[in-house]
Parts: sequence; structure tokens; C-alpha cells
Amino acid sequence: MKILGIVGYSGSGKTRLVTRLIPLLRAEGLSVSTIKHTHHSVRVDAPDAVSRTMTMAGATEVAVVGAERWALLHEHRDGPEPAVEDLAEAMAPVDLLLVEGFKRHPYPKIEVHRPAVGKPLICADDPYVIAVATDGPLPVTDLPVLDLNDPAAIAEFILRQIRALAVDDAGTGYRIRPARPEDASRLPEIERDGAEAFRAFGMTAVAELPPATAEQYRATIEAGRVWVALDGSGEIVGFAEVSLVDGRPHLAEIDVLRAHGRRGVGRRLVAAVAAWARNAGHAELTLTTFRDVPMNGPFYARLGFVPLRPGPDRPELAAIRDAEHRSGVETSPRIAMRLVL
Repeated sequence: MKILGIVGYSGSGKTRLVTRLIPLLRAEGLSVSTIKHTHHSVRVDAPDAVSRTMTMAGATEVAVVGAERWALLHEHRDGPEPAVEDLAEAMAPVDLLLVEGFKRHPYPKIEVHRPAVGKPLICADDPYVIAVATDGPLPVTDLPVLDLNDPAAIAEFILRQIRALAVDDAGTGYRIRPARPEDASRLPEIERDGAEAFRAFGMTAVAELPPATAEQYRATIEAGRVWVALDGSGEIVGFAEVSLVDGRPHLAEIDVLRAHGRRGVGRRLVAAVAAWARNAGHAELTLTTFRDVPMNGPFYARLGFVPLRPGPDRPELAAIRDAEHRSGVETSPRIAMRLVL
């Protein structure tokens, strides 16, 4: 299930855009659900409804079931609002979940911006914004700019994003294969080169972390959990390594030489790992990453990963997060994420 946010300040036209997008996306064969965040009190049952009587009596949840639909009403009482990922997990799977609001949560978003509202651009400090839909001129931005008054064009942009994640990059000149023991000596060099990209974000300590050794990679290769990316000449330019955490596949390391960055190599490596995990009967793929670094959290979010809070059933993943925090590597906020397969 792909999650896409529609975010913007009050009065920008988010709800109107969502309601215009739904029929357009359904016409293309997608099943669509929505989540809407509001700062107002949520009341969907009538004052004289039985459900209101039950919640007022103290029920935490009330399910109302009829022939045409059913609804589940949940009272927070003194508890916090749920996170997007918790709400998404509770909903029936669909092709696309449109989320209106929750503008600071880490998932791909289209920003709705009307200059007349007089608010700043969210995309200026949010790397998860992938495009801006507007009805007026914008300051300089590297993001795609969409016409807010042309919902069909916005729907087509969304469709292209979804299709891009599902298509293998055949013809790019790169191919993916399982790693061989003789490949192990090349991987520390690629890891070291990939880490250098963090210097651009002021993360020198991360860039200078020592890579795993060839012997360590050779052990994982022999276990069948490393994939390499080769360029047209057959040179290894990237790799992905998987470990088993809480009995589930975990993307422990993925690196691409900077000279081959932004060419779909990382995405193809993730796709290869996901295909292996799915064929092995696993239901998900997890990882931990820097939440706000563009080549980390936002990149994985575009591939369909969602934030995950390790619970009691994930002690090893929780231990990884704790070790990251104590090691000092968390110079920028880190999160766990998962991809449902």
C-alpha cells in the first residue's frame, strides 16, 4: 500500500483537491482510501445516536454496523493522537492511501500552496515533499510544480510516481545479481565511498565510520543475503546486505558509488531484496535510517517504507535502535521503517 500525503496550511484547498483526485485515480483502476487530520473536535455521529450514548457512557470504542457500511469510533480519552503508520496499519489494504494533514510526518507528500494564503512553503525545510501544487508563482524550487486547478494533471503525476516504483529499470545499463565470495573484497571500498556523501550534510562522524571488513561481508554472502549492482562493463558499483532481525529480513546496509548515484541503482537493489524476501515467505522488510537525510528516510518513503516503532515483539530491532542511540551515530534523528511485501 502506497502512502501519499496532501499537505498545506489551512485554506490552501487540500480537501477539495483530495475529493477531486479520488474519482480520477479510481478511474485508472486504483483502490483509494483516505485519512484526514483535523485540529477541530471530531464528531461523526449525531447527538441522539446510540453510538454517542455509548461513548458518553465511557466506551473506548464503538462499532456501528449496517447493511451498507460500518464505522469504528475510538475515544482518545487522555491518550495521544495516533501516528499515520498506526492508522494505516489498522485500515484495509488499498493501492493508495491519501493522507490529508499530518504535514510533519515522514512520508512522501504533495504540498498544496496558495500564495494568497500568505504562508511559507513547507517544502523549504521538508525533504519528504515531492512536488508543489499551486495556483500562483513560486520562489525558485527544484521540485515539480503542478497546476492546482488541473487535478487531472496532478492525478497523472501521482500515477507516474506509483508506476515508477513498480517498474524495473531495464535498459539503464545496470543489473543486479546475488553476490559471490570473490566480490567481498570490493564491498568495503563501496561502503566507504557511499559514506562520504554524508559530509555534504555536516555529518562528518558518520562519513568517517569504518566499513565492515571483507571477511564480514564474505560470511553474509555465503549465507545468501548480499546482492550487487553491476554497470555495463561488469564492475560492481553498489550492493545491499540483509540480516535477519527478530526472524524478519532487515536491510542492514545499502551503498552505491557516488559516481553512479541518482540512476536508480539503489531502487533496483531494494527491489531485488524485496523480491527475495517475498519469495522466501516473509511479510515485510525492515531497516533503520536517518529520518531527514534526503538519500535516506525520504528515499525509502518514496519506495513505500513507513515509519515503525519497535514493540515488544521486536526486541532485536529495538536493541539496534538503542545501540545506534548510544553509539553516537545518531547525529541526525534516526527511525526504523518497514516495507510491507
